[in-house]
Amino acid sequence: MSALTAKFFTQVEAAGFYATLLRDALDLLPDGHGRTLIDIGCGPGALTRLAAARGYHATGLDSDPAMIAQATRLARRQRSPASFTVAALSHAAGNAGQADVVTAASLLAVVPDPVIALHQLWTCVVPMGTLLVIETSKQMTPVNARRLLTAGLDGPGRPFLTMWARARNGRAIPPGLFDSLQPATPRHHPLLDGLVVATRIEKPASWTIGC
Repeated sequence: MSALTAKFFTQVEAAGFYATLLRDALDLLPDGHGRTLIDIGCGPGALTRLAAARGYHATGLDSDPAMIAQATRLARRQRSPASFTVAALSHAAGNAGQADVVTAASLLAVVPDPVIALHQLWTCVVPMGTLLVIETSKQMTPVNARRLLTAGLDGPGRPFLTMWARARNGRAIPPGLFDSLQPATPRHHPLLDGLVVATRIEKPASWTIGC
């Protein structure tokens, strides 16, 4: 991707509705208190910086150097302690059990094989750690986006919601995707009036790293 694309995604992340849903998603996590958090597919790094502001040792990973360059610039500008590294998900999964919390926003819906990607994310989580996946639902359609905007969705960047809805148009991750992580129990939390879902999965203490 180009630097221009990275700047575009920066504008999307700055939209009021998007910042709100990221904060709401992070509210589902335990307090930072020095815990480690890896945000995989971090893009320009909004979620990573928000996590760092909540006391996490937060690192954002993305395979696109332009995204990481933009994320690093924004972190410096905002004086955020978040750090960023160019790395693909497959590389991150090579270091099993490395973070108390692993987050992935808008990642599984765009990768070639979401099942493989989910298990790579899961591999990065330590036993008793948490995986947080944020994805659009089947409700993310232009009709529903317009309904939400008409109802009075506040904040800057409202047109980006319509653009996002057109891009996804009801496409979501496969039903039952998280069942493959049994016996862990996924807990689904609707955000943005149900257009987005945050799924939180706690890794059991007995889970063997690398399973």
